[in-house]
Amino acid sequence: MWVVSPFESSFQYLAKKMIRPDSRLLTPDSQLQTPDSRLPTPDSRLLTDFPTFIPMEENQSAPQEEQHLFDNFEQTTMTQAGSGKRLANYIIDLVTFYVFMYFFSYVIVEVSMDLAIIMYADSDNGGNPILGQLITILFYGLYMGLMETLFRGRTLGKLITGTIAVNEDGSRISGGTALLRGLSRAVPFNALSALGTPCYPWHDKWNKTYVVEYADFSANK
Repeated sequence: MWVVSPFESSFQYLAKKMIRPDSRLLTPDSQLQTPDSRLPTPDSRLLTDFPTFIPMEENQSAPQEEQHLFDNFEQTTMTQAGSGKRLANYIIDLVTFYVFMYFFSYVIVEVSMDLAIIMYADSDNGGNPILGQLITILFYGLYMGLMETLFRGRTLGKLITGTIAVNEDGSRISGGTALLRGLSRAVPFNALSALGTPCYPWHDKWNKTYVVEYADFSANK
């Protein structure tokens, strides 16, 4: 008969406990992956009640490009003045300018005799033909700018040929634009820049203007 001491029985109990398989370790994987039912389930309303945000790139419209009067010749309703009418405008306006300067020379003589000598006298009598010519061109630019300001884009030549100077969008030019167009004419060789088809001289190109048929302009006002 064996006598088992209390220490031995305790050791045997611990040994059996250690080698005893834990039922939780043998639980199938599906049960281990099953969420605890005590945990709150997400509310479906929380996933659907949020507003939908559209990205800013999609919500914003693309910037519109600046439209010019003659970018699309098929859709434009104005006709650009041809080279023949532009040449007629230049000749008529040049003749009227010299007629104006003939009478204006009397004013120059009364206001400043020195200026009159520079402009009209020869070099032997104290005149300066080159400087006088530059002053005359400057007066021509001021005269043309003043005419287009008073007649809102037209001169005597444009009145006769039925044309008018307009902005790129087809609107009337302002007084400031008219003066800039006139001063641009004082640039040497500006008249030669009008050669070519279509006729588009520097004073039009630099100020973003066109000379068009007045009948088309009136129909689109």
